[in-house]
Amino acid sequence: KVVTYVAEGIVEPKGSERIQWRFSQTTVVELHRVKRLERDLGLNTAGVALALDLMSQIATLQRKVARLERQSRQDDPAD
Repeated sequence: KVVTYVAEGIVEPKGSERIQWRFSQTTVVELHRVKRLERDLGLNTAGVALALDLMSQIATLQRKVARLERQSRQDDPAD
């Protein structure tokens, strides 16, 4: 199944040949997330890829909102 995840671009191994593949700790955590999405939500590989992409976009937007809120508090003369 990991081969499918690599083929779909869900995870990227280090090493060019399958026998040389190594995965970072971050990638291992991502693989656990993939398995939970498949198991808990019944997603197929394409669905997992989409869900991960959307979750990444949400996290990026949350960081931007938090940064803007901090800036707004710093710029607010009422403070």
